[in-house]
Amino acid sequence: MKYYILSLVASVCSAYPANADVHIYLKNCSDYPVDFKVYDGADSLAFVPYKTGRLDERDPQSSDASEHKTSCSFGEKCKLRLTPKHFDKDLAKIIAVESQRHLRITTIEPQYFPYQDANGNHSFKSAPVVTYEITRDERECKETPTSVKILKF
Repeated sequence: MKYYILSLVASVCSAYPANADVHIYLKNCSDYPVDFKVYDGADSLAFVPYKTGRLDERDPQSSDASEHKTSCSFGEKCKLRLTPKHFDKDLAKIIAVESQRHLRITTIEPQYFPYQDANGNHSFKSAPVVTYEITRDERECKETPTSVKILKF
């Protein structure tokens, strides 16, 4: 009886698939470095990142930017927060990227908006406007995007 129970438990436990990492690929073709945080696809709060990293700006001497492989640990997609550097304001939006997809940042442009400080001084602040696309395969920076998406402040 003891062996019967052990074999039953072993067969039930072996029927569940193992949770493998969900891999996504990132490429930055812009002139700005970008910090990123990757969250599990089921993480509704996106509070504690699974991984963090930085995508350097594209080297103008190079014909293409290098692709960066990253991952999250659970689900069929990862959530991604991009933070382009050298801007006064950060993006607060999250992008969902399905497993084995390639996200290519095509451009990052500054957007300026008026600002008034506590002393009444007027100036302008900058925020990034990020254009990107998500594809099934890797694309070179020089290729024209086919399905552009835009992130704004």
